[in-house]
Amino acid sequence: MDFKVPFGRQNETNALVASALADKEQQYFCPLCNETLTLKDGKIKAKHFAHKRGECTYDLIIHALAEQVIIENSNIIVEDSVINYVNPLKEAMINNRRADAVVDSVEYGNLIIEITVTNPLTDQKLKDYDNLNVLEIDLRSLEKNLSIETLTDQVLSNPNNRTFYPKEQFVSKSKPDNIAYALIAGVVAIAMLLIKNILFPSKSKKRY
Repeated sequence: MDFKVPFGRQNETNALVASALADKEQQYFCPLCNETLTLKDGKIKAKHFAHKRGECTYDLIIHALAEQVIIENSNIIVEDSVINYVNPLKEAMINNRRADAVVDSVEYGNLIIEITVTNPLTDQKLKDYDNLNVLEIDLRSLEKNLSIETLTDQVLSNPNNRTFYPKEQFVSKSKPDNIAYALIAGVVAIAMLLIKNILFPSKSKKRY
Protein backbone atom coordinates (compact mmCIF):
# COMPACT_ATOMS: atom_id res chain seq x y z
CA MET A 1 0.00 0.00 0.00
CA ASP A 2 1.27 3.48 -0.91
CA PHE A 3 1.34 6.62 1.21
CA LYS A 4 1.72 10.26 0.25
CA VAL A 5 5.10 11.98 0.48
CA PRO A 6 5.17 15.80 0.75
CA PHE A 7 8.48 16.30 -1.08
CA GLY A 8 10.62 14.49 -3.59
CA ARG A 9 14.33 14.91 -4.17
CA GLN A 10 14.87 15.67 -7.84
CA ASN A 11 17.35 13.37 -9.53
CA GLU A 12 19.20 15.99 -11.61
CA THR A 13 19.43 18.89 -9.14
CA ASN A 14 19.11 17.04 -5.81
CA ALA A 15 16.69 19.80 -4.76
CA LEU A 16 13.56 19.15 -2.70
CA VAL A 17 10.41 19.72 -4.74
CA ALA A 18 6.84 19.80 -3.46
CA SER A 19 4.51 17.39 -5.22
CA ALA A 20 2.31 20.27 -6.44
CA LEU A 21 5.30 21.70 -8.34
CA ALA A 22 6.75 18.42 -9.58
CA ASP A 23 7.23 17.62 -13.26
CA LYS A 24 6.16 14.20 -14.57
CA GLU A 25 9.14 14.21 -16.91
CA GLN A 26 11.56 14.26 -13.97
CA GLN A 27 12.53 11.48 -11.59
CA TYR A 28 12.16 11.92 -7.83
CA PHE A 29 13.35 10.01 -4.79
CA CYS A 30 12.26 9.80 -1.17
CA PRO A 31 14.33 12.33 0.85
CA LEU A 32 14.66 9.80 3.68
CA CYS A 33 15.35 6.38 2.12
CA ASN A 34 16.07 7.37 -1.54
CA GLU A 35 13.43 5.00 -2.91
CA THR A 36 11.97 6.02 -6.26
CA LEU A 37 8.74 8.01 -5.91
CA THR A 38 5.76 7.89 -8.24
CA LEU A 39 4.15 11.22 -9.10
CA LYS A 40 0.37 10.82 -9.26
CA ASP A 41 -1.91 13.47 -10.68
CA GLY A 42 -5.43 12.15 -11.01
CA LYS A 43 -8.78 13.88 -11.44
CA ILE A 44 -10.07 12.86 -8.01
CA LYS A 45 -7.05 13.04 -5.70
CA ALA A 46 -4.69 16.00 -5.48
CA LYS A 47 -1.28 15.75 -7.10
CA HIS A 48 1.09 13.83 -4.84
CA PHE A 49 4.12 11.56 -4.60
CA ALA A 50 3.39 7.92 -3.80
CA HIS A 51 5.80 5.82 -1.79
CA LYS A 52 5.57 2.08 -1.24
CA ARG A 53 5.06 1.57 2.46
CA GLY A 54 8.13 0.32 4.27
CA GLU A 55 10.16 1.75 7.12
CA CYS A 56 9.51 5.31 5.93
CA THR A 57 6.42 7.21 7.06
CA TYR A 58 5.13 10.70 6.44
CA ASP A 59 6.03 11.74 10.00
CA LEU A 60 9.56 10.36 9.73
CA ILE A 61 10.12 12.28 6.50
CA ILE A 62 8.90 15.56 8.01
CA HIS A 63 11.04 14.92 11.07
CA ALA A 64 14.17 14.26 9.01
CA LEU A 65 13.62 17.33 6.83
CA ALA A 66 13.08 19.53 9.90
CA GLU A 67 16.39 18.31 11.32
CA GLN A 68 18.06 19.13 8.01
CA VAL A 69 16.64 22.66 8.08
CA ILE A 70 18.31 23.22 11.45
CA ILE A 71 21.61 21.78 10.23
CA GLU A 72 21.66 24.00 7.14
CA ASN A 73 20.93 27.27 8.98
CA SER A 74 22.53 29.34 11.74
CA ASN A 75 19.77 31.10 13.67
CA ILE A 76 16.32 30.39 15.05
CA ILE A 77 13.58 32.56 16.54
CA VAL A 78 12.29 31.98 20.07
CA GLU A 79 9.52 34.36 21.18
CA ASP A 80 10.80 37.77 20.07
CA SER A 81 14.49 36.88 20.16
CA VAL A 82 16.93 35.39 17.68
CA ILE A 83 19.23 32.61 18.88
CA ASN A 84 22.38 32.39 16.76
CA TYR A 85 24.25 29.11 16.56
CA VAL A 86 27.19 27.29 14.96
CA ASN A 87 28.44 23.70 14.75
CA PRO A 88 25.02 22.01 14.43
CA LEU A 89 25.05 18.24 14.94
CA LYS A 90 22.23 15.89 13.96
CA GLU A 91 21.23 12.84 16.02
CA ALA A 92 23.80 13.54 18.75
CA MET A 93 24.03 11.44 21.92
CA ILE A 94 23.54 13.45 25.14
CA ASN A 95 23.47 11.61 28.48
CA ASN A 96 22.57 8.33 26.72
CA ARG A 97 19.72 10.07 24.90
CA ARG A 98 19.67 10.71 21.16
CA ALA A 99 18.90 14.38 20.57
CA ASP A 100 17.45 15.45 17.22
CA ALA A 101 20.03 18.23 16.99
CA VAL A 102 22.59 19.94 19.20
CA VAL A 103 23.96 23.38 18.39
CA ASP A 104 26.49 25.72 19.97
CA SER A 105 24.45 28.87 20.55
CA VAL A 106 25.98 32.29 21.15
CA GLU A 107 23.41 33.11 23.83
CA TYR A 108 23.04 29.82 25.73
CA GLY A 109 26.03 27.64 24.91
CA ASN A 110 25.08 24.05 24.05
CA LEU A 111 21.41 23.93 23.05
CA ILE A 112 19.49 20.72 22.40
CA ILE A 113 16.75 20.98 19.76
CA GLU A 114 13.95 18.41 19.75
CA ILE A 115 11.46 18.12 16.86
CA THR A 116 7.95 16.93 17.77
CA VAL A 117 5.91 15.48 14.90
CA THR A 118 3.97 12.79 16.76
CA ASN A 119 4.95 12.36 20.41
CA PRO A 120 5.81 15.42 22.54
CA LEU A 121 8.92 15.69 24.66
CA THR A 122 8.52 13.77 27.92
CA ASP A 123 9.42 14.88 31.44
CA GLN A 124 11.70 11.84 31.70
CA LYS A 125 13.70 12.84 28.65
CA LEU A 126 14.05 16.38 29.98
CA LYS A 127 15.21 14.93 33.29
CA ASP A 128 17.75 12.75 31.48
CA TYR A 129 19.15 15.86 29.82
CA ASP A 130 20.00 17.01 33.36
CA ASN A 131 18.68 20.58 33.10
CA LEU A 132 20.56 21.34 29.88
CA ASN A 133 18.96 23.98 27.68
CA VAL A 134 16.39 22.35 25.39
CA LEU A 135 14.23 23.86 22.65
CA GLU A 136 11.22 21.80 21.57
CA ILE A 137 9.68 22.62 18.17
CA ASP A 138 6.14 21.24 17.81
CA LEU A 139 5.15 20.46 14.20
CA ARG A 140 2.07 18.37 14.97
CA SER A 141 -0.33 20.99 13.58
CA LEU A 142 1.33 21.19 10.14
CA GLU A 143 -0.93 20.73 7.13
CA LYS A 144 -0.19 17.68 5.02
CA ASN A 145 0.16 19.59 1.76
CA LEU A 146 2.95 22.05 2.52
CA SER A 147 5.92 23.51 0.70
CA ILE A 148 9.55 23.28 1.77
CA GLU A 149 9.42 27.05 2.34
CA THR A 150 6.54 26.62 4.77
CA LEU A 151 8.33 23.83 6.61
CA THR A 152 11.49 25.95 6.87
CA ASP A 153 9.49 28.89 8.22
CA GLN A 154 7.75 26.68 10.78
CA VAL A 155 11.05 25.26 11.99
CA LEU A 156 13.04 28.49 12.17
CA SER A 157 10.63 31.39 12.53
CA ASN A 158 7.29 30.50 14.12
CA PRO A 159 7.44 31.74 17.75
CA ASN A 160 4.18 29.99 18.66
CA ASN A 161 5.19 26.35 18.15
CA ARG A 162 8.20 26.11 20.45
CA THR A 163 9.03 25.82 24.13
CA PHE A 164 12.34 26.54 25.84
CA TYR A 165 13.41 24.38 28.82
CA PRO A 166 14.15 25.14 31.60
CA LYS A 167 11.70 28.00 31.08
CA GLU A 168 13.32 30.17 33.74
CA GLN A 169 16.61 30.05 31.81
CA PHE A 170 15.21 31.79 28.74
CA VAL A 171 15.74 35.54 28.61
CA SER A 172 14.22 37.57 25.81
CA LYS A 173 17.14 39.44 24.30
CA SER A 174 14.94 42.20 22.92
CA LYS A 175 13.66 43.14 26.38
CA PRO A 176 16.00 44.79 28.93
CA ASP A 177 16.45 42.98 32.20
CA ASN A 178 14.39 44.79 34.83
CA ILE A 179 17.11 44.88 37.48
CA ALA A 180 19.81 46.01 35.06
CA TYR A 181 17.46 48.60 33.61
CA ALA A 182 16.69 49.96 37.09
CA LEU A 183 20.40 50.18 37.95
CA ILE A 184 21.19 52.01 34.73
CA ALA A 185 18.30 54.41 35.29
CA GLY A 186 19.53 55.07 38.84
CA VAL A 187 23.08 55.79 37.69
CA VAL A 188 21.81 58.17 35.00
CA ALA A 189 19.63 60.00 37.52
CA ILE A 190 22.56 60.46 39.93
CA ALA A 191 24.83 61.65 37.12
CA MET A 192 22.24 64.21 35.99
CA LEU A 193 21.90 65.49 39.55
CA LEU A 194 25.68 65.90 39.90
CA ILE A 195 25.90 67.74 36.59
CA LYS A 196 23.07 70.04 37.66
CA ASN A 197 24.82 70.84 40.95
CA ILE A 198 28.08 71.61 39.12
CA LEU A 199 26.51 73.83 36.48
CA PHE A 200 23.99 75.48 38.76
CA PRO A 201 25.42 75.47 42.30
CA SER A 202 22.91 76.40 44.97
CA LYS A 203 23.62 79.67 46.80
CA SER A 204 24.18 79.31 50.53
CA LYS A 205 22.08 81.52 52.76
CA LYS A 206 23.84 84.29 54.66
CA ARG A 207 23.65 84.27 58.41
CA TYR A 208 23.17 87.50 60.32
